[in-house]
Amino acid sequence: MDARDDRKLGEQTGDEKIFIFTQESFRKDLVYWITDDDQPFTDTIHNDIIKIFDSEKEHIKTELQKIPGKFSFTLDGWTSRNQLSFLGITIHWITSNWKLKSTVLDFFHIEGPHSGENIASKFFEILKEFNLLPKILGVSTDNASNMNKMLSKFEQICKYEGFKFDAKNQHVRCLVHIINLAVQIILKTLKEEVPGNENEILQENISTNTLGVIAKLTQNFYIIDI
Repeated sequence: MDARDDRKLGEQTGDEKIFIFTQESFRKDLVYWITDDDQPFTDTIHNDIIKIFDSEKEHIKTELQKIPGKFSFTLDGWTSRNQLSFLGITIHWITSNWKLKSTVLDFFHIEGPHSGENIASKFFEILKEFNLLPKILGVSTDNASNMNKMLSKFEQICKYEGFKFDAKNQHVRCLVHIINLAVQIILKTLKEEVPGNENEILQENISTNTLGVIAKLTQNFYIIDI
C-alpha cells in the first residue's frame, strides 16, 4: 500500500490539490517524501539546524557568565513512547533586578544504564562545558533512588576535580513528587478490599502506610531560617 493512500482529497483550487491528513498519515507521507523521493536538501536542513543550535548555545554560555550570583538546577527524566530515555536540565537564577529567570540548559538521550554514576558523569560534563561548576547553589530532583546515588557520585567527581558540592545540603527534593507518592499510597489503600469493620481498618491502613511513606521521604528535609 502506498503511504499516501490514506490521505483525503479536500477542496481543489484551480490546478492545486489540497489534501487532508490524519496525524498518522502525515507522518507516513513525510517519511515517504524524504526517503523515497531522496530530497537533496535534507542534509542542508540538518546542517542549518546544527548551526543554529551551536550559535544559540554559545550565546547562552556568554550570557550566563555575566550573571554575578549562583545558579540552581532542575533535573527531570522522561521516556518516549518508543522507550528512549532522556534527561532535561533546567537552570534558574536571579537577575540584578531580583527577577527569577530560567532556561533549558540541555536535553539529551541517556545512553547506557540509567545509573546514578552515568547521569552524574553527564551532568558534570555539561556544567563543566558551560563553566558553571563553581556557581552551584542547589540541584532539584525527584525522589528516585538513582538520583540520590547520582548526586553522591557527582559530589565525588566534583571533589576529585577541585570543586565544592555537598550532596546532602545542596540536594532539593521535589515536594510535588513526594505529595504525588503519598496520594498514590492513599488511593491504593482505599481500593483494597478489607474484611470486617472496613472504615476502622481503612483508617488504620491509611494512617500507618501514608505517614510512614511521608516520614521516610521527608527525613532529609531541612527548615532553613532566612
